[in-house]
Amino acid sequence: MGNGSPSSKFLYVLGVSHRVQGEPTFPGGFTDPDYETVLRDIISSKVIDFVGEEGGDSTTVAEKIAKEMLGDGHYLNVEPEDRGQHGIGETFSGYRLSGIAGDEIEVLRWFVAENEKRERIWVDHLIQRTNENGLLICGLFHAFSVAAKVLDRGFKVEARTYVPWKKLA
Repeated sequence: MGNGSPSSKFLYVLGVSHRVQGEPTFPGGFTDPDYETVLRDIISSKVIDFVGEEGGDSTTVAEKIAKEMLGDGHYLNVEPEDRGQHGIGETFSGYRLSGIAGDEIEVLRWFVAENEKRERIWVDHLIQRTNENGLLICGLFHAFSVAAKVLDRGFKVEARTYVPWKKLA
């Protein structure tokens, strides 16, 4: 599987809010039928043959749709199960400040080097398993850096995002 050269593959990166992926334990997660529409459109219109996803421990919307549309063996949660085994440490932390209105605001701090390790693994999985057209679904903040890694490896790539701002508010 996935023996094509860089010039013969086209890889799509879809950055999304993790809240719409269908992970039941993700804070603030919800069912978004429009997300399903976006996935079905990309898979069918771009003739996707493999879907990789930065997923969690549960079955996601993308996994269900990929299995339905493409069959078994065309989906993979590309997130390493044991990050420590890959030398990946903490990827983010946060702190709280008092906002102007007196409420607490959260600021997240992202550890770039650790996220870089994860993203390389995702891209490797996508390239290895894609025959012609692959789709990688990841958190919104990863979309452009992942797409740049794909481009750097010599593959054609397009980055897209789906962020339903009104639904997330």
